[in-house]
Amino acid sequence: MERYAKVLGSVSPSAAGAKRVADIVAALAPPPSTSASSVAMTPVKPTESPASAAVKLVPGLIGGAVGYSMFRRSHPVLGFLGGHALGSAAFSLYKGGEERKRALCQLGVEAAGIGGALMWKQHPVLGWVAGIAAGTVASSFVPGSPACNELVGLKTWLKKKTGR
Repeated sequence: MERYAKVLGSVSPSAAGAKRVADIVAALAPPPSTSASSVAMTPVKPTESPASAAVKLVPGLIGGAVGYSMFRRSHPVLGFLGGHALGSAAFSLYKGGEERKRALCQLGVEAAGIGGALMWKQHPVLGWVAGIAAGTVASSFVPGSPACNELVGLKTWLKKKTGR
C-alpha cells in the first residue's frame, strides 16, 4: 500500500497531501498492542517527523482555504482541491528548472481531475478519479514528469522480475 501512496503522491498534489496527513496520524497514533493477535504486526516508522510533514501541509491548506472561499457557492470541494494544488506547487513553480516541470505536470493532472468532476455531474468523485487517471496518462508522455519517471521505474522493475 505504501508503494501506491508514493506513486499517487508523486503524480497528484492532493494525493501527496493525503499521504502526509496519513503519515502524521500514523506517527501520532499509539503503538500497536503486544497481544497474541498482533504479534506479527510491526510498527511502521514514519518517513519524516510529524512537525516537518505538518509544515509541508501549510501552503496547500492555505491555498485550499482560498480556493474554497472563492468557489464557496458553486463548487467548494473542487475549489479546495484546485487551491490546494496551486498552494502545494507554488514554491516549486518559483524555484524553476526540473522542479517547475514536475509542478506543472502535477497541476495538469489535478486540473484534469477537476475537469473530470465537472464533466461528470452525476458522479463527480468518479469523474475526478477518471480525470486524474487521464491526466496521469497524458503527463506520462512528458519526459521527466513524475508519471514518466514512475513508468520508467515500473519498466525497470518488470525487466528485473522477468529477466528480459
